[in-house]
Amino acid sequence: MKKSLITLAVLATSGAAMAQSSVQLIGRIDASLARHTSEVTGYSPVASLSQTQLDDSNMQTSYWGMTGSEDLGGGLKTNFTLMSAFNVDTGSAPAGNTLFEREAHVGLAGGFGEVMLGRFYTPYHDASTADEMTGDMNYSVWFPVSSLSIGRNELRSSNGIRYNTPVYNGFSGAASYAFGENKNTAANVGNATDQVTMNVKYDTGPLMLIYGHDQEKQMQASLATAQDTKKFDTFGGTYDFGIAKLYASYQKSTLALQKTTAEQFGVDVPVSAAAKIQFGYAKGKNTGQAFDLNADGFVLAGTYDLSKRTQLYAVYNSTKIDSVDASNLGVDTTKASLLAAGVRHLF
Repeated sequence: MKKSLITLAVLATSGAAMAQSSVQLIGRIDASLARHTSEVTGYSPVASLSQTQLDDSNMQTSYWGMTGSEDLGGGLKTNFTLMSAFNVDTGSAPAGNTLFEREAHVGLAGGFGEVMLGRFYTPYHDASTADEMTGDMNYSVWFPVSSLSIGRNELRSSNGIRYNTPVYNGFSGAASYAFGENKNTAANVGNATDQVTMNVKYDTGPLMLIYGHDQEKQMQASLATAQDTKKFDTFGGTYDFGIAKLYASYQKSTLALQKTTAEQFGVDVPVSAAAKIQFGYAKGKNTGQAFDLNADGFVLAGTYDLSKRTQLYAVYNSTKIDSVDASNLGVDTTKASLLAAGVRHLF
C-alpha cells in the first residue's frame, strides 16, 4: 500500500512537471512550378535566360525546427527555438547554410518582456517586413529593389542579445546587439563587425506605424582604408479598411559616400474568407558612385487557404535593377521575372 502511494505521488509530480514544459516540432514546406526569366542589357554583352522548373521556397523558405518553453513560476518562463532550412525539391540543405542557420536561441520571458540569446531575426527585419505588402514572402520585390547597390541589411544576428518590450497602450519595441567577434583578424584589421538594431511600433485598431534602425560595422581589409558602417532606417505603416489593407514604407541606407532611398506601397484585398489578392510596387535610387542607379518592380499574388495549415498560391513579379558593370565603365540593367504556382504547408 505504501509503495502504491509513493508511486502515485511520483507520477502526479511527473505529470505536473510535464504540464509546465512543452517541446513542439514546427516547420514549413513550400513547393511550386515556376518559370524564371532574366535579361541583362547595357554596357556588358546582352545575356538572357528563361527556364521552367520545380522550385522550392518561392513563397516562403522551407524549414523544420523545434520550439519550446518551461514555466518557471511567478510569471517567468524559459523559451527556445531551433530552425533549419532545407530544399524541398531536392531534400538538400541550402548552399552554405549551417544546421540551425535560421534561428537558434534561448531566453527568459515574463512581465518585463523577453530576453533572447543566440541567433535570431533582428528587430530591424521585423520593422522592414511589418509594413510590406507581402510580409516576409520571398516573392516580394521590395527587398531586391530597396537593396540597390548597397545591399540588403543582415536579416539575422549571430552571437546576439535581443530584448523585446511588453506591449503598453499599443506601443512596443525591441533592440538587439550582436558581437562580431572578429577584431584584429587577418581578414579584418579593424574593430569587430558588431551589429545594432532596434524598432519602435504603435499598433492599435486599424492603424499600425513602425520605425526601424540598423547599423552594421563593415570589414576593414587594410589599415590604409577607413572602416565603414552600413546604416539603414525604415519607416512605414498599414491601415486596415476591412475591405482592403494598405501598406507603405520608406527606407534610406548609407555606406561611405553611397546612399540608397526606396519607397513601396501595396494593397491586400480579401476576396472571401479563404482567398485574397495582393499587389505591391517598389522603386529605389542609388547615388554616390560614378553612375546613379535605379530600380523598380511590382508583384501580383493570389492565395487560397485550403485549411489553417495548407495554402495554395500563384504569383507574378517583375523587377528592373541597375548595377555598375564589372569594369566600372558603364551601367547594366537586369530585368527579371517570376511566374509560379505552388502550395505551402505548415506543421
